[in-house]
This record gives sequence, C-alpha cells and structure tokens, in this order.
Amino acid sequence: MRKIKTDLPLYILVDKKPVRVKYLHEWAGWYEQSNNRIIEQEPVKDAKGLITGFISTVFTGLADIGCGDLPYFETMVFDYRPGRVTLIVYQHREYDYTSAIEHHRKAVRRWKRLLSGRKK
Repeated sequence: MRKIKTDLPLYILVDKKPVRVKYLHEWAGWYEQSNNRIIEQEPVKDAKGLITGFISTVFTGLADIGCGDLPYFETMVFDYRPGRVTLIVYQHREYDYTSAIEHHRKAVRRWKRLLSGRKK
C-alpha cells in the first residue's frame, strides 16, 4: 500500500489520548474499526422497556477547526420515540477523554429522565 501523507488534522486515540497522524491510510484503518472510536453508548428505555432514544459518545478523529484544530469527542442524543422521525436532540463536544466520559454520564442521567417520560 502506498503511503499518502496528509496535512489534514486527523487523529487516532492512543492510550485514550489523541495523536495526530501523518498518513491518511493510518487514520482510515483506525477509523474503520468502530470499537476504536466508540467511547460509550447507551440505549434509553421508557417505563414499558421500549427503546426511546440512544446516547452515544465517540472520538471523531477530526479536528474542530473553529477551536484551534483541537481533536474532539462528541456526545449525541437520538430520540427514537414512536410516531416521530429519529432526531438528534442534543450534541456536545469535549476535547479530552476524561471530560468526554463525564459529560456522557451527565447526558445519560438527564436524557434518560426526559426521553423515558419521567419527571424526576
């Protein structure tokens, strides 16, 4: 395989830390394996046990151009409630692994309460 050098700000995780890569195939090979990117994922169920949403935090492997080319982790909440189109109802970025985990857990607590229909 021919090595194609890139100037794009592409990153992989090594020991939970973003490391910028020089070669496009290195990033693509890493990115292709979803278990490399997925930090945490969790379904949200209603009182009947039906899945009404999904919370996912991933390492994107990309840089946030508007924030000084920092690589980022992204938490998204998907609303699957019956009779609705699946929506991304929440999106948040963090710039380090520990903060991404903390934010994911906050999002889980908040959105499980909201998407399950519970008041508190």
